Amino acid sequence: MSEQTSQFKQIYEEGKEFARLKLEYGKLTVTEKLTMLISSLAIGLISVFLAVIAIFFLSMSAVDWIAESVGRTWSCLIMCGCYLVLICLLILLRKPLVVNPMARLISRIILK
Repeated sequence: MSEQTSQFKQIYEEGKEFARLKLEYGKLTVTEKLTMLISSLAIGLISVFLAVIAIFFLSMSAVDWIAESVGRTWSCLIMCGCYLVLICLLILLRKPLVVNPMARLISRIILK
């Protein structure tokens, strides 16, 4: 009887250790996935910020270039119209351009 008790005790201890190791593995996995998600988000935000600055300077250059032909006011209005068209396209194509890539990125990070 004592031998069975010690076997049950050993099985219990091994089960407890297994559960502890699984919990630790789960914590490490969550930490890794959150790190990947946050770093991807940070890189994306920095890239968007730098792209906005670049687009601003390109827009100002385009306004100056167009202003030589039609005048400063009209060139600003033309550039504004171009941005309005881009905004409309982005709204119309938001699912394939924004939603689907974000869903793929998040699911790839979480399910990997």
